[in-house]
Amino acid sequence: MTTGERPAQRWMSVLLAAFRGAAAAWAGYAALSLVVRVVMAAVRLQQAGQRLRLVLLNSTTLLGISAILLLWLLRPEAGWSRPQRRWLLGLALAPPAVALAIGGMGCKPLAHMGILAPYLHADTGRPGFAPNHCYREQRGRAAAVTLCTCRHGGRPTASAGQGPSETWLLLGDSFVFGSGVADDQTLAQHTARILAEQAPGTTWRVVNGGFPGLSFGSYVKMLQSQLRTEKPSTVVIGFNAGNDLDPADTWERLDQLGERGMVLSAVLGVEGDLYPLEQADEARWRDEAQIPEPIRRQFAAQLQQLLTLQREHGFRLVIWSYYGPVHLFDAALSPQVRVAWPAQQGWGSDARLHIVGDGHPTAEANRLFAQQIVALAQNRP
Repeated sequence: MTTGERPAQRWMSVLLAAFRGAAAAWAGYAALSLVVRVVMAAVRLQQAGQRLRLVLLNSTTLLGISAILLLWLLRPEAGWSRPQRRWLLGLALAPPAVALAIGGMGCKPLAHMGILAPYLHADTGRPGFAPNHCYREQRGRAAAVTLCTCRHGGRPTASAGQGPSETWLLLGDSFVFGSGVADDQTLAQHTARILAEQAPGTTWRVVNGGFPGLSFGSYVKMLQSQLRTEKPSTVVIGFNAGNDLDPADTWERLDQLGERGMVLSAVLGVEGDLYPLEQADEARWRDEAQIPEPIRRQFAAQLQQLLTLQREHGFRLVIWSYYGPVHLFDAALSPQVRVAWPAQQGWGSDARLHIVGDGHPTAEANRLFAQQIVALAQNRP
């Protein structure tokens, strides 16, 4: 070996050590991810093909297998020495340890650090973000907006007008919550302003009970919770066809997995791989003929709970179907229960009305939808 060859050999040794270290670290990360994937596949997916994709046919698992093969291929000819084994074991254990440490924090500390991480609030039992906190949110190609929460961790209640008070309650997912729009441009805020313009002698309170990731069953739970403190004359449910039939929404996952499980699943990339699989089901369910019978029965039971609450409390109920006609509510229709959808049925492809690259309603869409909802609730054409 010549003197000029020594630096090259040293660099090769460093490079091999780096490859081995990276492979060991990724193998450890993928191993913990695989364990979580098996659990999540059993809990949240129904089809065998989807379970296979989540557990094995994904970049994390496949790269983990590749990392193990790389370690085998790059093993020293004389075998691993004891220090080398300890070094590789330490690197393999470090990523799972970091992931478990972050997961162990749970959602609440992350929410207070400015991350939109939901958790169940002890005072209400409902999901929310950090109370009285402001976040920056950027969706699709839209400019970032400031999103501030109320003391319950949701969007603030809208209020407009002067005089005796009347309350409306809006329920839904991120569309109603107002993801991607400023605090004064949510559906609730536009609804309050329109009501005040039409009847300025009343103080119109419009409670924003929407929250990202919820589905129809959680709207009913949210309504039950809100009715403990609110007495709405009108309840509006923003219905997102397909998406709102998800049996494992944000509230359900917080109940099943807890905050730590939710964070760990996100850190390990499982949530990112689950999302398109669940979205594929939800997109298919927009065709009501494709809704599985167990999901259909579950929805029928939840609808009966909603109608019981409507009869007991006497509020007007408006189902606002964002994506056009829906027949799941046909048996529930009455003078006090109305179903409608946007006059702009192609709003999802109109750049003025949906956030490009994301799909949520824009401020202008919320204004138009609020006009139509108010007219429907007040029986005006």
